[in-house]
Amino acid sequence: MTFHIGQKYKSKQEIKVKVNQHAIATIRNISFKKNDKLGLGVVCKVNVPEVNASGLRWASKGEYWFVKTLTDKHTCLESRKIRVCTLKSISSKIFDQKFQLGVSIYKAHRAKAATTTQVIDDYKKKYEVLRDYLLKLQAANEGTTVKLEVVTEVRNDVGVNSNNGIYLVAYVVVEAKNINSWKLFLECLWGDLELYINSNFAFLSGILLEISQLFPYAEHIFFLRHIYENMRKTWKTREYKDCLWEYEIATTVQKNQNYMTKLSQFEGEAFEWLKKIPSQHWARSHFLGRMGSNIWLNNLREVFNNYLIHGRDKPIISCMEFIRQYIVKCICNVMEVMNKTHLRP
Repeated sequence: MTFHIGQKYKSKQEIKVKVNQHAIATIRNISFKKNDKLGLGVVCKVNVPEVNASGLRWASKGEYWFVKTLTDKHTCLESRKIRVCTLKSISSKIFDQKFQLGVSIYKAHRAKAATTTQVIDDYKKKYEVLRDYLLKLQAANEGTTVKLEVVTEVRNDVGVNSNNGIYLVAYVVVEAKNINSWKLFLECLWGDLELYINSNFAFLSGILLEISQLFPYAEHIFFLRHIYENMRKTWKTREYKDCLWEYEIATTVQKNQNYMTKLSQFEGEAFEWLKKIPSQHWARSHFLGRMGSNIWLNNLREVFNNYLIHGRDKPIISCMEFIRQYIVKCICNVMEVMNKTHLRP
């Protein structure tokens, strides 16, 4: 779409449609500086003050609108996120190019699938070059451990950094969430971290069986929030939450038993339900003292899993790159914060 001095338009709405098409064609965002009955002004949206924005100006003369001034030389940067590139503009552009033929819903679905393949690549072809991708990843990142088996579901292991923030230790794509998948993951983690059968580690998860087989001497802790969410399905009042919290934060076994007695007197069924959960997996008084952090209240892994929702439906290599780029961004953000302070560990 090109403009020139003296160009005539019938209405302001027609001008706006042409301007939006021009913004999409030139890959630039626009801003309306003037919009009234006598004139209309449009300039490129520039975030850098030193850069002059190109622009257009129309003036109204009777029933028509004419281009009055024009600066068509762009010195501003292109943008990959165009505000006017909406669903409505895309659909109208597509159907304008049709020859007014009938399009069935099945043909529209096939067209969408073909377009999706072009945008995020073919799923099958990604699996064909998966081994090449892993080899290149190992060559570019020395020390990276990659083991190619089956692929479908993403599982991960999250640790804690010195600021009690999440730190992704490892992740794996497996066929399904089962004992064999978890054992494969933990065996690879065991080898990478050079752990031993009596390593002084504390695991926060619900896979008690798998961890007990590989790390029989490791401390296994449940997430308190999961216990509370299951408890509140039956006992919803504030009193039960307070009893659960008092039981959990008790620092001695004697205090722990006192709070359990208090709960049994208040509600016997809740006491029997809570008693079925081994205290050594969630009560502080029964911990061995190996953990250097007290953040077992929430599932840290869910923070990472929530972000993975945007990458799970991608082809395998695109999914792996999505995860890798996210990890790199997290590390870079932490390093930027560290560089702004004079304090160092």
